[in-house]
Amino acid sequence: MPATITSSGWYTFSHTFSEDADGNLQVRFLIKDSSGTPVPGADWTIHTTTPIANVGGPHAGYFPNEEILGLPIDNARLTLAQSYDSTVQQDNPVSYWKLNDSGTTAADSADSNNGTYSGGFTHGEAGPVCGDTATSFNGSNGKVTVPDANNLDTDDTFTIEAWVKPSQLGITNGYASKGGSWQAFLTSANQIRLYQSGVGTIATSTAAISDTTSWHHVVITKSGSSVHIYLDGVDVTGAVTNRTLQNTSGAFYIAAGASYWHGAIADVALYNYALSAARVGTHHSAASSC
Repeated sequence: MPATITSSGWYTFSHTFSEDADGNLQVRFLIKDSSGTPVPGADWTIHTTTPIANVGGPHAGYFPNEEILGLPIDNARLTLAQSYDSTVQQDNPVSYWKLNDSGTTAADSADSNNGTYSGGFTHGEAGPVCGDTATSFNGSNGKVTVPDANNLDTDDTFTIEAWVKPSQLGITNGYASKGGSWQAFLTSANQIRLYQSGVGTIATSTAAISDTTSWHHVVITKSGSSVHIYLDGVDVTGAVTNRTLQNTSGAFYIAAGASYWHGAIADVALYNYALSAARVGTHHSAASSC
C-alpha cells in the first residue's frame, strides 16, 4: 500500500546501496521525518540481478518504473521552489548584504560594496531563510558601515529591503540609512518609518511589529511622491508627506541611522528602483524557515 504523509515539515528520502544474500546489488529506499523517525510503510527494497562485483566503474544503469511498484509518486501539487537568494538577485539589487558573515567584512553578494562590522555584533544567529545565518547587534554601537559609492546614490527612487528581528520593543530602532539622505527605522510604537535626514517623516506604516521572537520582512519603496511600506508582504503604508531625497557622500549604514539596532538583521538589499507589490510578495514567500 502507498505510504501516507500527514504532517507538514521536512523529510529525508535516502537510497542505500548494498549486497544481498545472493551477492547481487540491492537498493533500499527510506523516508524519515524531521526527527529521524521512519515514516510507516515508506520503506522499499529493490533486489536486482546484477552481481555486486559488476557494479561501479564505467557502468551505468537505471531502474525501470515497473520495478518500483511500491513507491507511488504524486507530483500534482509539487512546484519548483526558487531560493530566496535567486529571487532577490533576479530583481538586480544594487547591493545585497546577507549578513551571514564570519568576520568583520559584510560581503556584498550583488556588487563590490562590502561593509565593515564594528561595535557590538554577533554572527551565527539562525536567519529567516532555512539553513542560513544572520547577525545580531547590541543596540548601542554595533553597526555595518559601507563606504559611499556611485551606485549607492539612488537619488529619490529606491527600495530598501531587509529581514529584522528586534530584541526590544518600544524604542527607536534604526536598521538602515544613507548618511545625510534617509533613515529607515522602527519607531517607539514599533512602526516602520522612512525619514528624510534632518528634515522630517516621509511615511510611517499603519501596522507595527509586536513580537521579539519572529523574523519580519520589511520593505520601503520610493519613486518620487509614490511611497510604499510593506510588512511581511502586505502594504501597510500610512499617510505620505512627499520629500525629495538628494544624493549625498555619506556612508550607507546597516543597524544604524536614527539609532542603533537592537536585535538581528539579515538579507539587506538596496535597489535603484521601486519594487512592485507583486515582487515584494514573491520575495516574502520565497523565504522558507526551518
